[in-house]
Amino acid sequence: MQDAMVRRGTRRDHLRPGARLLGLIPGLIPGLALAAAGNFPEPLPTEPMPATNTLPAQYPENWVLLHDLNFNSLPDGRAAVVDFTAPDNNLKGVVPVTQFGNILAASTRAELYSSETYHARLGRGERTDVITIWDKATLEAWLAAGAPPRERWEELRSERDRPSGRGQR
Repeated sequence: MQDAMVRRGTRRDHLRPGARLLGLIPGLIPGLALAAAGNFPEPLPTEPMPATNTLPAQYPENWVLLHDLNFNSLPDGRAAVVDFTAPDNNLKGVVPVTQFGNILAASTRAELYSSETYHARLGRGERTDVITIWDKATLEAWLAAGAPPRERWEELRSERDRPSGRGQR
């Protein structure tokens, strides 16, 4: 038993916890000296919360919608409105959509459309499919419509991807 205790021991096991803290003091002294000198920058001004901006009703061609998948939480996906040519402040806004929801920007109206699926118990239970219409300028939802229970969709397709012609859906 005593041999096992010796083998597990390290050099510092004989020190008490207070003695270990004494080893930190040489590193703290320079930091305390700077704090006493009072050479701190001015604090940043307080920003209003929530901080909101209004976006244009029609997005420029260099703005894209990027889906930000959050794999830690299924109900918490996001779609980001991003200006990929801006030198700074690329993120223009965020629209909350579910993890694998779809989002599409209307080409002729100031609207975004998202299709989302919710379950009563997050990943299981009664399924609810929803299409939400968002205002492009404020990114606020102004209409959420549920799909009939027996119908469902897998994606929202852009106008160029839609089939055309008589008799096609």
